[in-house]
Amino acid sequence: MATKQLSHKKNTISLKNLILIEGGFTLLYLIFGFLIYIKPYLSEITVGILSGLFFLIYGGYNIYIGKTNNQNTLFQNSFIYGILLVILSILTFVIPLFSHNGYFYIISVLVGIYIMLLALNKGIIALNLRKQNNSWLTILIFSILILIFGIVLAINPIKSMDPIETTGVFIILTSILSLSLTFMFYNKVKEIGKIKNKKH
Repeated sequence: MATKQLSHKKNTISLKNLILIEGGFTLLYLIFGFLIYIKPYLSEITVGILSGLFFLIYGGYNIYIGKTNNQNTLFQNSFIYGILLVILSILTFVIPLFSHNGYFYIISVLVGIYIMLLALNKGIIALNLRKQNNSWLTILIFSILILIFGIVLAINPIKSMDPIETTGVFIILTSILSLSLTFMFYNKVKEIGKIKNKKH
């Protein structure tokens, strides 16, 4: 019994660390969004390269987490999510080289796709938690809002606004909602850890 409790405690601490790392990535992207918004004179190429690097690093992290922590409800889809992000990173670097349209309009579309992938990942987590956690509906609503942000950014109906500023605004809004979800997961970490133990 003591060994079981110790094992559960270790798993819970590990889960907390993973959630904190996830929050760190989100905070980093939030800072990136603020940087784009307050300094719209940043070169389009610089923004594109930074976006591609973020997708690549975050994607690689999710692939690693998906392989090592896929037994947990929060991370069981991370491997596929990570692969999609790595593909998106490659597209971010490659597509603009062969496009005759505005470079940053393409980057804003790709960032919109990233936001949609993020929303789908969070939405799947919400559905996985629906029978065990009463916060699943809140998570799903936040995911839908994030999805809407991604669709709007990808379609880019606000043609009058500078595309860099528009992208910065949507990154900020998305990151705030995503950070809220991270805090929610962190506060529910004990419940989520119990869910994992019940399943396995």
